[in-house]
Amino acid sequence: MCLYVMIWRRHFMFFSKKGPYPFLLTTFTFPSPAKDDQNSPPTLSSRLLTTADKSSPLPPLNLALPLVRLLSHADPLLQEHGVTALLNLSICDENKATIVEAGAIRPLVHALKSAVSPAARENAACVLLRLSQLDGASTAAIGRAGAIPLLVSLVETGGARGKKDAATALYALCSGARENRQRAVETGAVRPLLDLMADPESGMVDKAAYVLHSLVSSSEGRAAAIEEGGIPVLVEMVEVGTSCQKEIATLSLLQIYEDNIVYRTMVAHEGAIPPLIALSQSSSARPKLKTKVHTTSQCPHSTKKRGVADRDAAAAAESEPTHAASGSRCHSRPPGTTIPNTVYDPIRRDSLPLEEIKDVYLLDFVGPPGFVEDIAPKVERITILDHHKTAF
Repeated sequence: MCLYVMIWRRHFMFFSKKGPYPFLLTTFTFPSPAKDDQNSPPTLSSRLLTTADKSSPLPPLNLALPLVRLLSHADPLLQEHGVTALLNLSICDENKATIVEAGAIRPLVHALKSAVSPAARENAACVLLRLSQLDGASTAAIGRAGAIPLLVSLVETGGARGKKDAATALYALCSGARENRQRAVETGAVRPLLDLMADPESGMVDKAAYVLHSLVSSSEGRAAAIEEGGIPVLVEMVEVGTSCQKEIATLSLLQIYEDNIVYRTMVAHEGAIPPLIALSQSSSARPKLKTKVHTTSQCPHSTKKRGVADRDAAAAAESEPTHAASGSRCHSRPPGTTIPNTVYDPIRRDSLPLEEIKDVYLLDFVGPPGFVEDIAPKVERITILDHHKTAF
C-alpha cells in the first residue's frame, strides 16, 4: 500500500492507494476565522475513513476538490503542498480525469505563474504534463488557459529539473494540439530551444530537439526555425550528435526540406546534404529513417500545399537552370545547347555567377553531354549522386 503525506505546520493529510483510487485517511477543514483572530491557523479534523480490513474510500472528486482550492490559498507553503498532493494523485492514470473535472487546470496555470516557491512552479508544470496525456480536449484546454508562455519561460529560466519538466510538457502539449504549436511559435519558443540544442552542457539537447520537431510540423514553426537560424544547428546535430539526436535532427530537416523549393535550397546551402548522405549509409541508422531520407530525395518537388510565393519560386526555378547545390534536378537540354555561366538562385531570385559556387551536388543527373566538363572549371568540386546508392 502506497502512502502519501502532505504536511502543513502541525497538520497532516494522509493519502493511501488501495484499488483504483487513492483515498483520504485524514483531512482538515478551514473554518472562517473570527474578525479578531484573522491569523488563526486552520484546525485539524481527523476522520478515519478506512481500516486495514475494510475500506470506505472517499469519492475521487471529493478528494481532488479541496486540493484544488489549496492552489489559490494565500499561504505559499500551503499552496506548494496542494500542488505536491495533486502531483502525487496524478501519478495514477485513473485520477487524471478527476483532477481535470475538479477544475484544476486554471489554478495549476496560476500556480505555474505566481507561486513563490520554485518547487511549486516545477510541480505545477509536471502536473500539467500528466494532465495533457489524458486526451486532446485536456491538451487544448491547458493551452487555452495560458500555460504555453509560462512553460517556455520555465524552459529558459528554470532549474535543471524545471527545464526538463517544462520541455516535456511543451512537447506533450504541442504534439497533442495544433493550436498549441501556434501558441508556442508566437511566444518565441524556437529561439530558446535552438540555444539549448546548441549547448551540449545544458543537458537539454534531446528534449529541446523533440520539442522543435513538434513545432516544425507546422508551417509557422518551419518559418520560425529558418528565421532563427535553425538549419545550421540541425546540420551540426546530424554531423556530431548521438544516434538519437541525429535521427530527430534529420526528421526536422526533412520536414523543412519538403516544404518548398526555397527551403530546400537553404537546407542544401547550409551543407546538410553530405551528412544526410553519410547517415543514410550508416549501419547504425534505422531502416525506417533511411527509407524516409530516400523517399524525400526521390520526390524533391512533391511538396505540401504551397502559398503563392512558393508557387512563384517553384515556377521560376523550373524556368531557369537550377542551382545544383540545392539538391534539385538539373533540367535536360537539347544536345548542342550552350551551358550558361550563371544559374538561378531561388533565394536571391536572380542569376548567380558560377564562379561564386564552390560545391555542386548533382542529383539524378540528366544533363546534356559535356555538361560536367563545361561546368567543372568554374567551380571547386562536383559530386554526382546516384540515387540507387545514396539517399540524396
